[in-house]
Amino acid sequence: MNKKYFLMSLSGLVLISIYIILILNYQEYPKQEIKQPFIVYVVVDFSNGTVLNKSYLLNTSESAFTITNNTYSIKYLYYESLGYFITEINNVSQNDTYFWLYYINNSLANVGSSSYYITQPYTTILWKISSKY
Repeated sequence: MNKKYFLMSLSGLVLISIYIILILNYQEYPKQEIKQPFIVYVVVDFSNGTVLNKSYLLNTSESAFTITNNTYSIKYLYYESLGYFITEINNVSQNDTYFWLYYINNSLANVGSSSYYITQPYTTILWKISSKY
């Protein structure tokens, strides 16, 4: 019986250690200096034929989230360990079936929008409400 509790305790400690290591190693992509202002495009595809396209003048490196927030009306949730999660753009909300995904230059982003800093001219941030990737 003691061996069983020992193994359970050891497993618990390993899981807690892994969780602590992940939290301690979490970092956002660093904000980088840009040499001169440039244009970024922010596109929203509502998947019903309506597509909005706005340009944004970037003077300093900003996150995709901040740029979107400064360009469109959004609602979001904040998770301390993950950052901001957009739930609504221009009064179109996600639900159990549809959710907002964002793409950078037509590639699905691999980090949260508040962790992705734009540093290249003419970058396109595309937000699309979708039921699939």
